[in-house]
Amino acid sequence: MLVAKLSIFFAIITNEIMLHILIFKNTSSPIIAHIYEHMAMNQFKQLARQAELLRNIDYSALGTHYLNTGFFTIDIDLYTSEAELLAGNLQRLKSPAANSAIRLAMQQISSETEQVIACDNPPLLKQEIARLDSKAWQSIGELEQPINTLNLAEHKYLSEIDYPSLSVDHVSYIIKKPLTDDLALLPFFHYLAATIHDTVADIANYKLGYYHHGSKFTKEKSQMALETEFTVLSHLANNDKVQHIYNSVISNMLKKPTLSRIVRRLKSFSYDEGKMNVPNIDDHILELGVVIGEPSWRQFANEETISKLLKDIVVEPVSF
Repeated sequence: MLVAKLSIFFAIITNEIMLHILIFKNTSSPIIAHIYEHMAMNQFKQLARQAELLRNIDYSALGTHYLNTGFFTIDIDLYTSEAELLAGNLQRLKSPAANSAIRLAMQQISSETEQVIACDNPPLLKQEIARLDSKAWQSIGELEQPINTLNLAEHKYLSEIDYPSLSVDHVSYIIKKPLTDDLALLPFFHYLAATIHDTVADIANYKLGYYHHGSKFTKEKSQMALETEFTVLSHLANNDKVQHIYNSVISNMLKKPTLSRIVRRLKSFSYDEGKMNVPNIDDHILELGVVIGEPSWRQFANEETISKLLKDIVVEPVSF
């Protein structure tokens, strides 16, 4: 049984600081593959939220549907012992073919592509989603035979179309704080602001259908800021709910257990190990103009400093 194989795969690498999981499914329909990839990621994001985990601090997760194929992957890194508790539950990464779950995934895709998935036979789509859900996830590391990802047969009842009346809002939120005199704290602000934006993006994605397009840093004479952009179907846009999610994430980060976990994570950064679970120095060089090493992360990674940075920030909508 494949779940048992996956459990063995997890156990082999659990002793590492970072636990990496790469699983996939393959089907003949590119559209169904894309819908199910979104559904599976929604399930993972809900699990992460229920455990009060933070993106970047505890995990990273990427769902990828490869264009014009029926192949898609779920690529997850778990950075903390709290996040590693999810590893044994990934067999729960199932996406039952509920109408609401399928509708949300299709709305997310419309926000992403600004196209509409047209379906002339919803009951058959639901049946195909259920069939794909019943297939076990496979591990790339244990794949024994080649898979033809171009063996396609798109269903005639499904198509992606440009829909003139489709209305998609482009909305942005900015996290800012007064500029600090200590250059070493710039990367700390950048990392914490990105953690907030990215965690909010995961929650707003599975709860409200928002699609995240990434963030950009700006620095002025009096303040530093990280702005992030979303797209969302106009009738789903809800600034009040997004603001509530921001407030909830920041409040959670200020709790003693979460602060302790953040500090532990920042102190654990090791650039020499060659792993991708450390801050990207390219961003720091190109956006911040500041690079710090492991001694600075360890020096400033304490609850007092992190708490003050979080309390000083302001979150504002740029447009909605």
